[in-house]
Amino acid sequence: MSLGSREDFNLTLLGEERLNGKAVLGVQVASPRHRQVKLLFDSNTHLLVGMEQTIPVATGKEPLQRTIYNEFKNFDGLTLATKIAVFRDGSKYAEAMLLDASFGQEHDKSLFAKP
Repeated sequence: MSLGSREDFNLTLLGEERLNGKAVLGVQVASPRHRQVKLLFDSNTHLLVGMEQTIPVATGKEPLQRTIYNEFKNFDGLTLATKIAVFRDGSKYAEAMLLDASFGQEHDKSLFAKP
């Protein structure tokens, strides 16, 4: 089912699947100028919990890379994943943990006005 398109990208609903035992909805994003990417959203929270795409590497191969976002926490009103795992062709490639995040205070817009 097409979710919509513009001349620079097209969104297609792929349906429900399971990721780490949870129901997720897949959305395929296609663009003539970029590689296709599959976005996975938690069916209950609607948070982005995964992403899949092929990527070029120095060997000339294009492995499937899956990035999984886990353990979400609220930081200054924004919900962010605190654990990120990256897999290439099914093997763990990298892991990251977000321990803390803060965002600067909003500045007076007059600071950026043209003189």
